[in-house]
Amino acid sequence: MPLSVSKPLSLKELQDFDRDGFIVVRQLAQLELLHRINQVTDNLLQNPILPIEYEAELGYPGAPELRDEIGSKIPRRFLNALCRGQSLYDWATHPDVLSRLHQLIGKSISLSLAHHNSIMSKHPDFSSDTGWHRDIRYWSFNSTDLITVFLALTPSNTENGGLRFLPRSHKDIIEDHQLDNKSFLKTDLPVNQALLDRAITIDLEPGDTIFFHSLTFHGAPRNRTRQERRSLLFTYHDSQNLPTAGTRSASMPELHLPESTVQSSNTIAKTQSTIGQDLPILH
Repeated sequence: MPLSVSKPLSLKELQDFDRDGFIVVRQLAQLELLHRINQVTDNLLQNPILPIEYEAELGYPGAPELRDEIGSKIPRRFLNALCRGQSLYDWATHPDVLSRLHQLIGKSISLSLAHHNSIMSKHPDFSSDTGWHRDIRYWSFNSTDLITVFLALTPSNTENGGLRFLPRSHKDIIEDHQLDNKSFLKTDLPVNQALLDRAITIDLEPGDTIFFHSLTFHGAPRNRTRQERRSLLFTYHDSQNLPTAGTRSASMPELHLPESTVQSSNTIAKTQSTIGQDLPILH
């Protein structure tokens, strides 16, 4: 895979991330890599291979019923994305991604295999509304400083269920009574209205990438178009920020990404050896 010359985040971009809890980098992924990732996704949608999270399992508003013969089989996320194809690994460890993460996190970075690490698909007929939430709600680490990298594989906008954010919410102190029993922000609570009024939708084209903090509130409506929306997500953190033993966050090994990470043709095999799993590779 040809490697581009990485352009670092500017001082303004770093300040924007610190202020808002996210930044958008336009056209970060090259077209050739996007094509290869979408080929893997096409294969998965035609011939699904576990592990898979199904839309019906979550029961979010708009999700199909489990008893729905067709809707119950609609994938929401293809898990363990890192080992589903060389192109997925190429993106997760791409210098253009890691160089920016080094600026935001530091020299020593690990990729969580237990969280995100997935290709997401929002089906036009069987998608759901995802409420306002912080990713850290079900994660357990020494520190809440984790960053998710969201790559748009298709256009993403309000109509097809694109990501929405509450800028600056990563610095807000939220009390338990402001959240429901699933840790979603209550939208009918007067004390939350000022926060909800900040909501913005980030329109993306394929190749556009969002870096966002694990404390930043975000959500997404259901897909109301006739086209599927796709994205790829990986989550990273400082290697010294360890997952809590005995929790889901520690249920899978971490992939350590040193500053000098070099991609090669056998990186998938090396990763499988590292994490001790024989996961499928799709070409």
